[in-house]
Amino acid sequence: MKKILSVLVCVCVLLSVMVFAVSAAETSATITFDSKDKRTTFDKNVEQIWEENGVKVTNKKGSYANPLGDYAKPARFYAGTQTIIEYPGMTKIEFTANNTTYANDLKSSCTVGTVSVNGKVVTVELAEAADSYTIASMAKQVRLDSLTVYAATTGGEEPSCEHTAKSAVPNGDETHKLVCDACSETVTPAVDCTDADVNGKCDVCEGDVAIPVQDPAADSTLSIVDAAALGASKEHNTYTEGKYYITGKIAAFQSNANATKYGNFYLADDAGNQILIYGLYSEDGEVRYDAMETKPVAGDTVKLYGVLGQYNGTAQMKNAWLIEHTPATTPGEGGNEGGDEGDDEGDDTTVATDPAADSVLTIEEALALGASKDHNTYTENKYYVTGEVVEYYTNYETYGNMYIEDAEGNRILVYGMYSEDGEIRYDNLEDKPEIGDTITVYGVIGQYNGNAQMKNGWLKAAPVVDDGNDDTTGDDTTTGGTTGGDNTTGGTTGGDNTDGSTTSPDTGDNMGAVVALAMAAGAALVFANKKRA
Repeated sequence: MKKILSVLVCVCVLLSVMVFAVSAAETSATITFDSKDKRTTFDKNVEQIWEENGVKVTNKKGSYANPLGDYAKPARFYAGTQTIIEYPGMTKIEFTANNTTYANDLKSSCTVGTVSVNGKVVTVELAEAADSYTIASMAKQVRLDSLTVYAATTGGEEPSCEHTAKSAVPNGDETHKLVCDACSETVTPAVDCTDADVNGKCDVCEGDVAIPVQDPAADSTLSIVDAAALGASKEHNTYTEGKYYITGKIAAFQSNANATKYGNFYLADDAGNQILIYGLYSEDGEVRYDAMETKPVAGDTVKLYGVLGQYNGTAQMKNAWLIEHTPATTPGEGGNEGGDEGDDEGDDTTVATDPAADSVLTIEEALALGASKDHNTYTENKYYVTGEVVEYYTNYETYGNMYIEDAEGNRILVYGMYSEDGEIRYDNLEDKPEIGDTITVYGVIGQYNGNAQMKNGWLKAAPVVDDGNDDTTGDDTTTGGTTGGDNTTGGTTGGDNTDGSTTSPDTGDNMGAVVALAMAAGAALVFANKKRA
């Protein structure tokens, strides 16, 4: 696919026949953390090293108390770790964080050079050229999408012309370099310096030439990655003239009062890439989300049609039309295969059944199960769900309302959190889960205003799969009988943070071959991988 190039810089160095002259030029190189293949070393107890385009990034464990996380897209640099960037002659470094919060946290960690932040980009300008730059200790966890270094270099004795081009929408964020033998030579760097034409020739060797971004043809079908890149290429609160089609699964609704009124949610592909859908309407654009007879919910697959742009740095599709809607398959749902034909005089509607009590569910399964329930309705059974705490929700300080997320980017709201036995509410816990912790919670699952959630989860040791041996026995039952306090603000997900008199799972025979609780004597640890500042 032809690259659409956004910036082409040509620098020409001429050498006098009579006198040797050395000229200075600026080069750049980018490393993206989109694949673990770019990580040349990974020892979770020592360090991880990333290398690409001559840039080397070393992240050492430092004072961080837990093992380093095995992540890419984005890479994670935990609080207390040391980070070293290496590239010859660096004068400036631009870090692109995963969001503005991480960018601000990174800015506070950089203590050398002149540091500034603009949205998700943190820029460090060095007083003198250096071959390495060290962040002694991350103040908080930081997640990076990419890193670009700029370096002052000296030209050789032969005349040369260097071309640096950075690709734009919809082809990603790649950097290309081409070098010709002399400035008078005609080269083909896939763009034309003079008229911004594709597949032209570079015959201008000075100044910066802007290559205009060319939007895909209207009514094109885009991947979520390309749609997000196209939206991000626009100015604040600016959108494409043409409309585009995208397809994906609803990962979660926004956590604000208007999310389920207008239909504001995150759409994800199978790899976990997401884009915000800001407003949803019927196929003809006439009926808004809150008035739809059948509303898409978290876990459903939808095909949408709308304009793309960005608002405050967040790429989004605005006021999308719902072209196709495929409801999620409920966990445990089965067909009527093998039944006697002719005996069933009723309809063939499959009745959804909930998974067995005390099952271990993925976040994706929990989202689908919650979405299958009516508004403010929850399962009779309780389930185990494990994930990383990624965001707090309204009144979390009191009730422990927070989102947990899996490695694919699926997230679910835990609305209320209690101790392992259900007796102590979040605000009174001695050791509270925080952002960056990996936790296992045990509770009922349902939905409120179209948002799937677990209600009043109990912090638990992670269940383990029964290996079939009979060396684990027990039939102890712990009764919680605990009532949570009212979450009076409610938000978009709500009602009372109240769990009626409930009973914790049986650790013995009632669990069968599904799971067995890892509740050895004295096991008080119920969450792990703590990432503390």
